[in-house]
Amino acid sequence: MKNSQKGFVVPLLVTIIALLVLGEGYWYMNNKTKMVPDAKVQEEQKEVVGEGRLTESVLVKNSNSTNTPNNASTEQIIIQKSDKIISLLKNTSISSLKGFIHPTKGVRISKDGYIDKQRDVILKASEIDSLIKNGTKLSWGYSDGKGDAINLSAEEYFSRYLSIDFSNSQKKYNQAVRGGSNTTLDIQGVYINNNFVNYYIPYNSTYVDEGVVKPQTMDWRAINLVFEEYNGESYLIGIITDNWTI
Repeated sequence: MKNSQKGFVVPLLVTIIALLVLGEGYWYMNNKTKMVPDAKVQEEQKEVVGEGRLTESVLVKNSNSTNTPNNASTEQIIIQKSDKIISLLKNTSISSLKGFIHPTKGVRISKDGYIDKQRDVILKASEIDSLIKNGTKLSWGYSDGKGDAINLSAEEYFSRYLSIDFSNSQKKYNQAVRGGSNTTLDIQGVYINNNFVNYYIPYNSTYVDEGVVKPQTMDWRAINLVFEEYNGESYLIGIITDNWTI
C-alpha cells in the first residue's frame, strides 16, 4: 500500500512543478510587451523628457544686450531696452550704450523738446570710444536764458544733462508726457513711424502767489527714447530730453 502511494505522489509532484513553470512562462510572454516599450513608445518618451528639450520659455539673446522671451511684444522689448538705457545714462556709462545705438543712423541727442534736425549732435556707436578717449568738444546747442553755446565733451554733456535718475519716474509707451513749457515738443512730427518711451518726473515744489499755494510747474523733467527697427532689432535713434525752457 505504501509503495503504491509513493508511485502516485511522485508523478503528481512532477505535474505540479511542470504546470508552475509553464504558468510563469506564459505570464512572462504575456507581459513582455508591457515591460519593454516598442520603438514608437520609446521615441514618444524621448520627445517628452527629451534630450536637451527645454522645459521653460526659450530666451532670445538680442544683439543689444537684453534677454527677452521669444513671444514678447515689440512694446515689451522696447521698454526693457529703454529701462536699461535709462540706467546707463544715470551712471554716465556712455561706452555701454554702443550696443543699443542704431548701427547706421547713430543716435540723435536733442537738448530739449524741439528737435533741431540741422544742429543736434548725432553720435555713431563706432565714434564713441574715440570721443571719450580724446575728450573731443562738441557743440550741443545753446543754454536756456543766456543762450551761451554749449561746447562740451560727450562725457561732460552726458554727466551734466543726461545723468538724471528716471528709474522711478512715470513711464509711457508712444505717449509724450510733459509739464508746462513754452517750446513745442515735435517728437511725433519728426519720428512719425517710430516707437518711443517717455519718462516723466512731474514738478515737486510749490510757490505762494498772493497767499495761495500753487504748483511750481517749471521744475518738471522728461526724456524720450526713440527706436527704429534694423535687421529685426529695435535700436536707439533718439535721446530727446524735455524740460521747461526760458
